[in-house]
Amino acid sequence: MYKHNHIHVVERMLELFEGRGKDKIYAKIELPSKALSDYKIQYPENEMEYPDPQKRAAFWDEYLKETILLEDDSLPMAYMSEFDEGLYAALLGGEIRFMNNQDWGWISSMCVPFVKSAEELRNLKFDTDSKWAKVYIDQLKFYAKHSIGKYGISHFILIDGLNLIIELRGATNMYYDCLDAPDTVEWFLSFAREINYWVQDRFFDTIGLYKGGTVSNMGQWIPGRIVSESFDPFHMAGPEFFLEWGATNAEEIFSHYDGGLCHIHSGNGQHLLPLVSELKGLKLIVMFDEEWNSFKSFHRLEEIDKGRKEIPVSISMPCEIFREKLKRHELPGNAFYNIQGVSSIDEGNRLMELVRDYRV
Repeated sequence: MYKHNHIHVVERMLELFEGRGKDKIYAKIELPSKALSDYKIQYPENEMEYPDPQKRAAFWDEYLKETILLEDDSLPMAYMSEFDEGLYAALLGGEIRFMNNQDWGWISSMCVPFVKSAEELRNLKFDTDSKWAKVYIDQLKFYAKHSIGKYGISHFILIDGLNLIIELRGATNMYYDCLDAPDTVEWFLSFAREINYWVQDRFFDTIGLYKGGTVSNMGQWIPGRIVSESFDPFHMAGPEFFLEWGATNAEEIFSHYDGGLCHIHSGNGQHLLPLVSELKGLKLIVMFDEEWNSFKSFHRLEEIDKGRKEIPVSISMPCEIFREKLKRHELPGNAFYNIQGVSSIDEGNRLMELVRDYRV
């Protein structure tokens, strides 16, 4: 595997997710990447056609080889961002579109909203023999073969419940539907779960587990079959809206597998933290900071530490701030830190010695 310490990473992550690391911290070191710099030059940020899996795999090969000597708590992995959102609506007849994201080397997807009314949601047909279902399965098989011995394949985001209505109807219409057609929305939550089960089951059946766990772009490695949930539709609504339309639905999905993780956008979603932390089956909460938002999660470590209760949390911060908080002993334990702006593998490995020695 493109990581000399990959066995140690799994051992460390198992410690975290089994609750044996509450007084410890864990970290991923983010480094400059020549492969990503080259990618930005070669592929401008723009709408594009479905990408050639061979070319995508070539990018992941070059990108992931760069950190083979880095001794942090991350695993090398490819993320099939081509299907991170658009696949779900495409399985219902939507027009999938792909967009290049230079920042991460991702090619993401969404669908053009095409359902005109809430009532039409009940007429949708889930087609597992469609073009995009076959493309998805073919890509899974390709990566399952190509990645052997080199890197893991990360699970990718669920688009269930209200998120899928957004794909089909647009965000504003989704909120109207919850008010004007609650019975249809309640029916759709169940329908959308079946679509997500099919997508995620195909992933686990084809890609499988790595040493008994799920490779995760947000959690690195988590024991069992773990799914990645998004609570984006609830960020601009009150807690009662989440309890009505989000909490039970998420728990249903988590119980179908061995649990799940979720991400919360710190800019407008932190009010959800106390509610999310109560979800049965939740393994990890990822605090996501937008570049444009100057109010970062690391500004609110005490509040996050209190709100997440016993759930492990993932937080990003610049290297200089991380070093200062490490020196002052201000970092909460039972936490995974994404350390940004480290200049070299040697610097990262020296920093990881401090990470492994740290105790709350």
